Formats: sequence, structure tokens, C-alpha cells
Amino acid sequence: MEAASAAGARAHNGLGMLVGQAAAAFSIWTGLPAPGEAMAGAASGEPVGKS
Repeated sequence: MEAASAAGARAHNGLGMLVGQAAAAFSIWTGLPAPGEAMAGAASGEPVGKS
């Protein structure tokens, strides 16, 4: 990612894609809506359920 950024490309770490895939899988497996915000917070290391 550093090399891509240094070359002027926009680089992303793919975390958003991972969370999106996990949310889709959650919904498929459970039949319930995925808790997307909580999943994204957990994936990024942010405390979940705290303000």
C-alpha cells in the first residue's frame, strides 16, 4: 500500500470489503439484518457499544 500511495495511486486496505462480506454472510446464515456498524467498529478496533 505504501508503494502504491508513493506512486500516486489510491490505496485501500480492504477492511470495508471484508466487513461487507461478513455482513452479507451473517444475514444469509442467520436470516437477520447484520449489525453493520458494530461489525465495522469491531473490525477497526474501535470499542463497540461505548460512546
